[in-house]
Amino acid sequence: MTIKECYTKLGGDYDTAIRAISKESRIEKILKMLPKDKSMDALRSALEQKDFDAAFRASHTLKGVFLNLCLSRQAKAAIDLTDALRQQKEASEISALFTQLEQSYNEMLRILKEFVDEQATVGEEHEKK
Repeated sequence: MTIKECYTKLGGDYDTAIRAISKESRIEKILKMLPKDKSMDALRSALEQKDFDAAFRASHTLKGVFLNLCLSRQAKAAIDLTDALRQQKEASEISALFTQLEQSYNEMLRILKEFVDEQATVGEEHEKK
């Protein structure tokens, strides 16, 4: 899978990302770092503790990461949750929006794992030659 194919699966905008970041190698490096980011864990923990200020900061961080990487699907989910937290919406609405973000985030992680695993397989095949 190429980075462009990965972006298609992620629902992202590869063309805008490559113009903004300029090198595929940078995009690949950043994408591979995403699973290590702790913002989603911080968001989940803050919501469990009903610390809506901390939840807002974590969702805002995720929103920024997704927007900077032009990951449109994930960004929309983070924007919706961030806006609800900013407007201090009802807990049930925040919970529903978090569930949507979490599903989108988990799908992103699954696709990124597939991308990384495929890259590793290609690298191993290349080394055998």
